[in-house]
Amino acid sequence: MQIEISYNMQAADDAMKDYVTRKIPYATAQALNNTMVDAQKAIRRDALPKVFTRRNKALPRALTTIPRGMFATGRNLSVTMVNVKDGRTGRMAGEGFIERQIDGQVKKPKGSAIAIPIIGPGMRRLTGGSIPTNKKPHANQNLFKNKSGTILMERDRNTKKLVPRFVLTKTAKPNRRGSLKYYETAEKTVQRNVLNNWLLAMKREGLRIKMPLRK
Repeated sequence: MQIEISYNMQAADDAMKDYVTRKIPYATAQALNNTMVDAQKAIRRDALPKVFTRRNKALPRALTTIPRGMFATGRNLSVTMVNVKDGRTGRMAGEGFIERQIDGQVKKPKGSAIAIPIIGPGMRRLTGGSIPTNKKPHANQNLFKNKSGTILMERDRNTKKLVPRFVLTKTAKPNRRGSLKYYETAEKTVQRNVLNNWLLAMKREGLRIKMPLRK
């Protein structure tokens, strides 16, 4: 009796080359993208609500967007989450403000006082979180200070009633609820999820990897 085994070495080499050059990079890119989406959800769900009242429902999305061109690919294993950029002004959503919330800094006025908008009828934020230019103090000629000089008022055109538009203050302290745990939340989520996401992505590509048990 004779047993003979033959195999196509070239086919085996081609299969391994396909895994190394295409499937493994693709799976790794998918794992990176899924992990960044996990971090994005964690910041929106956990970090932002602990600090902000979130009057502007669009702000969480504006602060944690992943542009299409910044997702990882098999040729570029890097994914980036950024603030939304205003195409007209070139400024990023929450620019300056978010950094102060993360670092716990105190904002100081460029002029005599900081004007904090009172959101309500006739005063709404844009999608990125800012106040329309024509509503800002320097552009609205109908604003005037109250007797104490602490509030900017405006007379409503329809009701003729005085409406407070801005609170004037010398400094703006960080949120009393604590600093924004933006990076900490993202880092914990990445560390917790990236390996499992990678193993799942590799499994979908036909590679099963058994990791050693942690002692």
